[in-house]
Amino acid sequence: MATIRATHATTYALKDGRAILIRPVEPRDAKALGEFYCQRLSDESQRRRFLQCRGGKLAQAELAYLAGAADRDALGLVATVAAEGSRPRIVGHICLEPARDELPEMAIAVADAEQGLGVGRALMMAAIAVSQKAGVRSWLAHTFVYNTQLRGLVAATGCQAELVNVEGDVFTYRLSLPDAKTLRQAS
Repeated sequence: MATIRATHATTYALKDGRAILIRPVEPRDAKALGEFYCQRLSDESQRRRFLQCRGGKLAQAELAYLAGAADRDALGLVATVAAEGSRPRIVGHICLEPARDELPEMAIAVADAEQGLGVGRALMMAAIAVSQKAGVRSWLAHTFVYNTQLRGLVAATGCQAELVNVEGDVFTYRLSLPDAKTLRQAS
């Protein structure tokens, strides 16, 4: 897999008028990722992200792994919003992990309270743009058959999804990323 690196932050406007900052995940984000995954995602949202319910718990080693994406040639981006009187909080996270068949595997999660506002779309668009610069044209995504939100997000960003595997109620899609022109039209 080509090395996919994000080097800068980008601001996006949400449907409710708030601004989010999309930036590369950093090792110092481990604690904030724990808060995100364990406090801002319902059991169902955790199930959709990890293909199992985590019961609101992730081990410190898992959080360090997610926060250390750049250390292992993976891409991790977080979406943050300003929080009154405190540091920005993470409301979304997308990962592109190296996989055995040379296509990166994509996984995304958005805080329950921010779903439907454009956080997922902004994360996907940022990850697609970074992937294009690295010459990556496709990703893999594993999802439950009933996860219509992910399929809608894929379509809204101009990706073409091809079903490549079915194991029980988990579908694996090959996502062909849009070209730069299509990406601009989708944004």
